[in-house]
Amino acid sequence: MKIPKTSRVLLMLALLVGLLSVAVMAQSAKKAEPISAVPFEKKGAPVTAQTELKWKISAEYSSLVLTVSTPDGDVLRREFKSDEALSFRLVDDKGALLADGQYIYELRLSPKFDSEVTEALAAAREREMQDAEREAELKSES
Repeated sequence: MKIPKTSRVLLMLALLVGLLSVAVMAQSAKKAEPISAVPFEKKGAPVTAQTELKWKISAEYSSLVLTVSTPDGDVLRREFKSDEALSFRLVDDKGALLADGQYIYELRLSPKFDSEVTEALAAAREREMQDAEREAELKSES
C-alpha cells in the first residue's frame, strides 16, 4: 500500500506534536527554590545602615563554612553548626563599618548523614589510614 508523500509528512508532524506535548506534560511545574536567602530587615532604617547580613538556609546540613573575600583582598572564613544562626557582621571589632566595595561570599554546606553512614565513613577512613601506614613502612624497609 502506497501512502502519498504529503500524507506521510502530515502523519510525521502529527506524531511529533503528540510526542512533544507528552514531553511537556511530563515536566514538573514545581519551581526550584534557592538553598539560601538574605532577607533585608530595615527596622525603620535604610538598608545602607544595616550592620549584619543574615542568611536563611532551606537545605539540611551538619555544618557550613562561610567564606568572604573583601575588597582589600582579605579572605575571612567562619564555620557554623546547623543550630547556629548564619550571619556576617559588616563592622570590625572596633565597631567601624567595613570598607565599601565588592564582597564575594561562598556558602559550603556539609551534608547531614545518619549515624550508620557516619560510622561507615569513619571505618573506611581508618582502613585507609592503616593501609597508608603499612605502605609507608614497606617503602622504608626496602
